[in-house]
Parts: sequence; C-alpha cells; structure tokens
Amino acid sequence: VLDHGFSLYGNATYNSAKYKGSDIWLAEVPESTAALGLLYDDKKGPYASIIGKYIGARYGLDQRLDGTAGNQYGLDGYWTADLAFGWRFQHPVAGLRNFTASVKVSNIFDNTIINDYAGQQAATSAAFPDGAPLYWTMPGRSAFLNLSASF
Repeated sequence: VLDHGFSLYGNATYNSAKYKGSDIWLAEVPESTAALGLLYDDKKGPYASIIGKYIGARYGLDQRLDGTAGNQYGLDGYWTADLAFGWRFQHPVAGLRNFTASVKVSNIFDNTIINDYAGQQAATSAAFPDGAPLYWTMPGRSAFLNLSASF
C-alpha cells in the first residue's frame, strides 16, 4: 500500500500448458499473463483506478481439423487498459444516506486486435478446404456511467 490512499496492484504468470509428453499447447492458454494497476481510495469521497492487462500468445485449437494433435491458429498477445473513477457522497440530502457516481472506460486505447479463434466457415474453397477460420476481435473503447443511492 502506498501513502494517502494509493495502492499498487500487480501480478504475472508464465505458463507451460502442454499435453504430457508433447510440445502441443492446450488451446486458449496464454504463454504468459500480467496485470499492473494504480488504485486510489480515500474512503470518504473520490476513488479511481487505472489497470493494464496483458494476455500472451496462444493457440486457437490444439487439434488439427483432420483429427491429429497439433496447434493451429496462433493468436498474438495483446495489452488492454481500463480507467475508472468515482465519488461517494455521504448524506447528500435529507432521506438519502449515500450516493455514488462513477465512470468506467474500458479499453481506453481502443485496441481492436484479434483476440480469439471463433471456428470455421461452413463454405469451403480451394484455399480453405475445411472452411476459412473465423476470429473474434476486442470490443472497442466503451464507457459506463453508474449511479447508486441508499435510502
């Protein structure tokens, strides 16, 4: 815990999630993850946070479409960051015990990288005899307003 209501948050992992006796990674398991954030809370009024998260490289499938074991559809690692801030009001008006207003902005840098494998198209072609791969992307920046009251 830092001074005056500030806290530093962080964690990291390094994974080796492979099938026993092979070099085949389990699908959707990132090689590494990390998070780092700064939080502020004075318990009586303002609070805020900024948290960055990293998801490392991974594979979309751990079995080839022909049924043999093997990694397919590599996915790059990516960073994302969220920002939140708000204010707690205690006894702002008669009959109201507490009122809180907050805003959260997700994906503040508007990173829309491909972040997951979504399957195959049903249609086939010479280039994609099993159907072209489909992918999910990160949703763009979004903002949320939250208001709450206690009577």
